[in-house]
Amino acid sequence: MKKGEVKVSDFRDIESEKIIIAGCLRNSEVIVKCKENIRPDFFSSSKLKWIYEQIISFYESQDLVLNTDAFKIHLESKPLKLRKSFLRLWESTLLLKKKANLTTCMAAIMKIAKLEKARTMEATISRILNNLTKALEGGQQYIDYAVKDYMSITGNLEEKPMFITLSDPISKFQDFKKEHMKIQLNPREYLGIKTGIEQLDNVMGGLRPSEFGLISAPPGRGKSIMLLDFSYNCFLCFGDALYVTIEMPASQVMIRLYCRLSGINYKFFRDYTLSTDHFNILERKVNKFMTEHPYKFNVMDIPQSCTVTILKNEIESFIKKNKPPKLIVIDYMNILKGGYDWQKQLEIAVGIKQEIARYFKIPTWSANQMAVAKAEKEHLKASDLAFAKNIIDNIDVGISIGLTDESEQDEIYNIDFIKTRDFAAKGFVLQADKSKMTFIRTSKNSASKDKVEVKMKEEIGGNIKT
Repeated sequence: MKKGEVKVSDFRDIESEKIIIAGCLRNSEVIVKCKENIRPDFFSSSKLKWIYEQIISFYESQDLVLNTDAFKIHLESKPLKLRKSFLRLWESTLLLKKKANLTTCMAAIMKIAKLEKARTMEATISRILNNLTKALEGGQQYIDYAVKDYMSITGNLEEKPMFITLSDPISKFQDFKKEHMKIQLNPREYLGIKTGIEQLDNVMGGLRPSEFGLISAPPGRGKSIMLLDFSYNCFLCFGDALYVTIEMPASQVMIRLYCRLSGINYKFFRDYTLSTDHFNILERKVNKFMTEHPYKFNVMDIPQSCTVTILKNEIESFIKKNKPPKLIVIDYMNILKGGYDWQKQLEIAVGIKQEIARYFKIPTWSANQMAVAKAEKEHLKASDLAFAKNIIDNIDVGISIGLTDESEQDEIYNIDFIKTRDFAAKGFVLQADKSKMTFIRTSKNSASKDKVEVKMKEEIGGNIKT
């Protein structure tokens, strides 16, 4: 090995791996912590990895800690010549049980998680260099392989540390008074960004800085339309908006935005039947915004293969290069990968999006797909969320969109709150206009579309024509 050269085997610690196994054999609390934080492939030793898998499997099926007798039964699946070596490893691990308390095990878990990350990065970087060498020799397709590998390790880059602030409210009173009076003199600059949906704004008071909000509904109920409403109204009245799209291509978001700002029926965009008059209307609107409007509507298209870490890094990179947006929208949450099972992916995705809101002090909203059939629920609650227990604690405000008798024909939906901050959680009825890519105001007791009161807002370039 050349001087200074690093190899994958350098990033391993068998003693720490044994400590984790010993802790799992000592009590179930360590097993639970391991299930939450590490996968079997975090172990560099294939034998310890197999033992760990048996421990987890036994605990999940029997709700018991694996003992020596049960382990010997598991060993029957192994060739006879390997059983003795596995038993020797088992017995040497048992000797560590006394010092394998929860604190020691948690330190070992964190250590092997980092070592696994290092092994993955070292192996991937070596592969990238090999592919680039082949590309220089004439194999241009190897550049694509190298780029793909580069994207795969971007999500493994080390997270930034959290910044914790400790304050004494009594001694900080004068600072509070100064800041509060500053906000009172110019409340529009500091208070919540209005959504543009009057009934939501009346209840919520707008979208607050550092707040993470979630819109939940089954497919086709208008989650993306409501996110578009939020970001469009921010762009129209308050400041720059950043719309991060993961499910839809950027071109689809652009079409919906053009529909929203022009008032042209969405079916003309969808069917590619825009007329000369339509293009004239669109061009006038776009030119008005380009020449007279001070804010930007930014669309960031990230592939579905992205991780939550990549998402955070890309948003941070955008903010460094541009003026910080007033609102971040992420459409949508479910398909972000956390590198664990589906339940863990959702938990990580929600946690990091809340971290984005806190870190940048920017209201951040996303959407979650509920696993509820279209006809099952009228009012959707927190219990209907996919893996609700891992989500609800990491959101500040949650909105759900449920069915009414008029949903199918007239696009009238129940709006409920699955979580609130400081306002009364009172639901109401709201109508979508999918032909204009927006939600419009409706009276609570509406029975049909004929009773819906539509209040169109005057925008730059004149009133929107319906």
